Amino acid sequence: MVEIVHGDLFDADVAALVNPVHCAGLMKRGLCRQFKTRFPDNYEQYEAACDAGALAPGDVLVHDRGGLFGDGQHPRYVLNVATKDHWRDASSVPHIESGMAALVDEVTAHDIASLAVPALGCGGGGLDWPTVRPLLTTPLKSLDGVRALVYAPRSASAEGGGPDADDRPAMTRGRALLLSVLDAYATPGDTVSPHAAHNLAFLVQGAGEDLRLMFEPGTYGLRAAGLTAVLRRIEGVFIAGYDPSHQDSSFRLRPSAVGVAQDTLSDHPTASERLGRVRALIEECDTPDTLELLATVGWLTRHDAQARRRPEAVVRAVQDWSRRKAERFAPAQIAAAWQRLHRHEWIGPGHPAGPEQP
Repeated sequence: MVEIVHGDLFDADVAALVNPVHCAGLMKRGLCRQFKTRFPDNYEQYEAACDAGALAPGDVLVHDRGGLFGDGQHPRYVLNVATKDHWRDASSVPHIESGMAALVDEVTAHDIASLAVPALGCGGGGLDWPTVRPLLTTPLKSLDGVRALVYAPRSASAEGGGPDADDRPAMTRGRALLLSVLDAYATPGDTVSPHAAHNLAFLVQGAGEDLRLMFEPGTYGLRAAGLTAVLRRIEGVFIAGYDPSHQDSSFRLRPSAVGVAQDTLSDHPTASERLGRVRALIEECDTPDTLELLATVGWLTRHDAQARRRPEAVVRAVQDWSRRKAERFAPAQIAAAWQRLHRHEWIGPGHPAGPEQP
């Protein structure tokens, strides 16, 4: 019997838990990080298999916790399903299919009577729940006498395979701009950090688009509490993998959402022009550090008249921002960021400071 459920997978009273993994030997984020904490012996077995090159996408690594953990102390088994080769990769349908086929074989071989399965390939894997759901439920239905709990993503309804229609976030002009600038910044197929999202949103607002965000100095540039709420709202629909409980949890853009965002902006020429300004400014920002520095200098020049007029003043201001910035960014790098903003006409002698929160 297969049931689509919501909640915490670790609360399931089952004989086996399924852990989605890659083949790089790390469990640093999301669900697999919780598995590492809860089942350290499983992690040691997984790490050894990866080091030996014994785990490939589509494989299942079975960790048997022994008879002591049977029945009264579930789960006895952790079934590690490899859905991709490296954590940076996206999951693929063929790997999910082969992984589920191997999972069915292992459940049968070990006479497992019940198991809990997360939404393999969703979240950081980049696949949509409507695509993944049948890839999980169809093979599980072939297991006679086995109870399989399939945990839908937070953004999906237990019945349907997607957010409820009334609760689905709309593609507003502001969200379209955010997704488009993230797409312009990110390497195709790669993930985006929340830090980059905050710094890019600051630049979009600095280009003249009122996103109604209040930015404050942060460790990695600028931060806005309102943007954190936006990212949480669009997770599972426009982006995948965002976890607000972990500030370093990167996420992917859903290609379909990027397409809708671009279509939306085609009806807003002013917003498109502002996006073009930001894209030109960040064209050579090929690392998170360069983007962080650009946003930091941009914020300082709008709040400090001396920093707006002279690069020497902005160097001092960046170094006073935090010890981390003073150690990370050389004066020449800071001055170069100021000069880049100046060349692109974001600042200059006599340039207005703009609103308190640009």
